[in-house]
Amino acid sequence: MPPRMPPFQPNELIAILTSHQVDFVVIGGIAAVLHGAPYTTFDLDVVYSRTEENLLRLEAVLVELDAEVYDLTDRHLKVSRAHLEALGPKFLRTRYGRLDIRGQLDDATDWDQLLADAEVLPYGKDTVHVLRLEQLIEVKERLARDKDHAALPLLRATLARRSEGERDRYRLTTLTSTPLSRKSTIWRAAARPALTLASRVWAPIFLGVEK
Repeated sequence: MPPRMPPFQPNELIAILTSHQVDFVVIGGIAAVLHGAPYTTFDLDVVYSRTEENLLRLEAVLVELDAEVYDLTDRHLKVSRAHLEALGPKFLRTRYGRLDIRGQLDDATDWDQLLADAEVLPYGKDTVHVLRLEQLIEVKERLARDKDHAALPLLRATLARRSEGERDRYRLTTLTSTPLSRKSTIWRAAARPALTLASRVWAPIFLGVEK
């Protein structure tokens, strides 16, 4: 039987990464949420810089998170420096749920380019670098997974709303705090309104960020 994954708490994961000053860019489902899309996800995906200084900071984060390789046989494998120096994805179980980290977005995008193209979005009292919504759509178009293709209409609709002059509505200018125990209930209730309402309410409710 696969090991049980702790409850997903993305706000805690991002807070620890930022407190250790790790250089990273949020990609995947949480990037969609931060852009205002009513998107369901249960892991945090990030790309990190592979400089020596940043790898040291990332190693400290993984120790604090009690991070282990997500292994179906529950062998409690720790992440080595060699793993972190590699470009490919590492799927981790942490005390705050699933964390997926990788050394690059794809073969065509190096770290400097990814960071330069990323959007800087408010996150509580801090800011985070987030993959542009246009680029997120391009990534999911290239992937063959059904769940990525199923998300495309939602992401394109979010982008279309922003292109109509409503971009600022999809910035997280006011963040609220919601107990994670209430997240799933509010999530289902918030899924029904139009995207305009989702842009104001969805991401703060899901992430539980404090201003």
